[in-house]
Amino acid sequence: MALTTSKFVLNQAQASPILSTARQNSVIMALGTQEVLGLGGTNVPVFLDEPEAAFVGEAARKPIWDPDVTNKTMQVRKLALTVPVSAETARANPGGVIESLSPKIGGAFARGLDNYVLHGGVSGADYVDQTTKAVELGTATQANGGTYADINAGLKLLVDDDRDFTGAIFDNTAEPILNAAVDLNGRPLFVDTPLTDGNPVVRAGRILGRPAYQAKGLKGATTNLGYLGDFARIHWGVLTALSVTFSTEGTLVQSDGSVLSAVQDNLVIVVAEMEVGYVIADTADFVKLTNATA
Repeated sequence: MALTTSKFVLNQAQASPILSTARQNSVIMALGTQEVLGLGGTNVPVFLDEPEAAFVGEAARKPIWDPDVTNKTMQVRKLALTVPVSAETARANPGGVIESLSPKIGGAFARGLDNYVLHGGVSGADYVDQTTKAVELGTATQANGGTYADINAGLKLLVDDDRDFTGAIFDNTAEPILNAAVDLNGRPLFVDTPLTDGNPVVRAGRILGRPAYQAKGLKGATTNLGYLGDFARIHWGVLTALSVTFSTEGTLVQSDGSVLSAVQDNLVIVVAEMEVGYVIADTADFVKLTNATA
């Protein structure tokens, strides 16, 4: 009788390239704050005020900071991906299958995390699109600053609400807009800072002196072109190393509704899973950049 299912957890050498690809392709991982994620979740302290030190005189009383803090729980959630491959390929070199799929799996996990954090879909979890702050790109005429003025208007929404601006992210459909955007002195708005490994998936740069990233698919099903805000207040963590299941039985229902049979179609079904978590301190920390022409 043939072995129908096998499961293993990748060792560090095998998992590292996949996790590295996920980190390189995820704008949330790049700009957010990584936390240690426990089996039962992790409590993340959210500070609502900032401390300030003061000079004290000889024998004088030192100032006390009584922080206004609340806790948010980062729950453990599972990201998963199912991939059918030919049985001959999997039997000949199962390790090679993982090696060849690693970039795709890492990219899929990156997009999955980014989309859930930005657009929701996880029960009980906040998401960035819940913010009420928004600016339309394309509102200001070029004579009045164009896209530069629109981005600056988003910054004003943040500072007027005593929020920080630590980074910006843009869907790749905003790239032509950013490429043409200059300030009133003709200087480019988006300044490239290429990654050392020449990552072709995410374009790195700076906007108004802050780190900024462009990546495909960030807008999801929305018409949003990007987001500004305090991405350091998005906390994320990884609980377990990647696990992979090979199955030579069962069926796989594809997105178009068609059904693949592992036995009849001579396939091995590869299922990759990773347990992660995230929490957003406050959705008011962000500004949506919408499309004025949509």
